[in-house]
Parts: sequence; C-alpha cells; structure tokens
Amino acid sequence: MRALRNNPGFSAVAVFSLALGIGANTAIFSLIDAVMLKSLPVSHPEELVQVTMGSPLYFSNLIWEQIRDRQDVFSGIFAYGKWPFNLAHGGEVRFVNGQYVSGQYFDTLGVRATLGRTLSKIHTQSRRRFL
Repeated sequence: MRALRNNPGFSAVAVFSLALGIGANTAIFSLIDAVMLKSLPVSHPEELVQVTMGSPLYFSNLIWEQIRDRQDVFSGIFAYGKWPFNLAHGGEVRFVNGQYVSGQYFDTLGVRATLGRTLSKIHTQSRRRFL
C-alpha cells in the first residue's frame, strides 16, 4: 500500500488495467452466456428441429403450403426467412433486418405475446381443395 501511495502514476495505470480487464471479461462472458449457455426462450427447446432444403434462392408460398398441409411427422411446423425491410415511406431508403414468418410461428415455438396478439393461421377448405 505504501508503494502504491508513493507512486500515484503506477497506481492509476494498475487500477485502470484491472478495471479494463474485469470489464472485458464480464462483457465476453455475458455474450457467451446469452448465445451458447442459456437455452432458447421457447417452451421445450430440446424438441426443436430445423429442416432445410439445401440453399434455395426462392422458396414460394405455394411450396410452403403444400409441405405444411401434407406433413404428418411433426407436431408443429412453421416457415421463416430473413429479409431486409424498407421502413421509409418515401425519400431516403432505411433498411432494417427482419423476418417473414408463417402463421404458426409463435404457437409452434410456444411463445406468447407480451402485448397484443400473435399471428393466426388462416386456413380454408376451398384453398385446401386446389392444392
């Protein structure tokens, strides 16, 4: 303690280095904990399975509806895709990243809306006949 008191420059550098190291370790652990260690915030994450079709450039809604109506393996099924959205009504373009999701997205994941309501599945008999 006397050596630190007698040399304030060294003391400041030592305290700053410790604070920087502790802060960096806390930030890195928080990121790893959120991404890798905690389970997904959905009900029964151990039961989720992702099925993909290679790397399709275009996956139409008609193909999705046929898969959805003919599958009998899974208890729930949904489709999603990443897409940039333009939030500007006019003028300068302002893109944000978002996702298109199908009607059963939230129900299948077991996620409830905090406010309002989630998407609902619209399925009519006439649509089913034409597939």
